[in-house]
Amino acid sequence: MTVESRFAEISLEMTARLDAAVGEIAELIVQDAKQRVPVRTGRLQKAIQKQHGKRGEWAVIAGNEKAWYGHIVEFGGVHTRSPEESAHRPHVAGYQKESRTGAHPFLIPAAEAHRAEAEALSREAVRNL
Repeated sequence: MTVESRFAEISLEMTARLDAAVGEIAELIVQDAKQRVPVRTGRLQKAIQKQHGKRGEWAVIAGNEKAWYGHIVEFGGVHTRSPEESAHRPHVAGYQKESRTGAHPFLIPAAEAHRAEAEALSREAVRNL
């Protein structure tokens, strides 16, 4: 049997192996991100999960309908008050029209921490096809 005659079989096997490896990597990232995320209520920590897409892709998601603010925790943010909000407090000492939330990266560092493992699992998945 030639390699050319096995292309379809090899392609299917490689896809299945890589899918399993990437799912395993995604789970490692989920567990690490849950350890790194700042916890106040626990909602965001509970909302960190992996999802398998319809086209075979994997994603690590940090948020849901209740914990929609994962991107703000990761990257920081700025909240600008409306003119109505500002009109009520112009006389308060130290009042600012803008408030800033500092970044507390948790998801990207978790992914970066598992780069070597991801490479090793991917190599292992396609070895000996």
